[in-house]
Amino acid sequence: FDNLLPRIVTQCIRTFKAMLPITAWVYCTRVWKQYCPYLIRWHWTFLQTYDWLEQYFFKLAMRLSIYAWNLQRMGIYDRPAIIAVGLRCMLYLEFVFIFYALSHALFSQYFYVPFLTENTELHVGPRPKESIYSGGYTDWQEYNSRWKPYGLEGRQKSGLPKLWYGWFGKD
Repeated sequence: FDNLLPRIVTQCIRTFKAMLPITAWVYCTRVWKQYCPYLIRWHWTFLQTYDWLEQYFFKLAMRLSIYAWNLQRMGIYDRPAIIAVGLRCMLYLEFVFIFYALSHALFSQYFYVPFLTENTELHVGPRPKESIYSGGYTDWQEYNSRWKPYGLEGRQKSGLPKLWYGWFGKD
């Protein structure tokens, strides 16, 4: 018991620390949603969805950098330079996207990203228009009188979904 009990306690603490962010999100945005404003629930859920998707881009970048390092070790120097430029572009685009999202959150606005916004709104629902705490505009929700997920109301038979809804989501 001198070795077993401290290991069990340590493992339980590690597990609870790993589960704390998702548990806090579930309780604040799902269980106690009547006490949490829609703006905070929307941005927090968007961040959780983006974080889930971003891990795959990070793994891709790590694998590409390992591949480029192995190519350099073999004496091939032109392809690793192209891979490094591509990785820098990915990094800069991610930084611009995060800055764009943070500036919208700072000014209580919403923005539309085709996959992420639909999944976010499937979790938190449409913006309540009568609440003073709901923040900015969401024209992609008002595009049709009925709220439909995945932007199907903006599509023609052969066209792409509408991607731009004006500055600050006001068309």
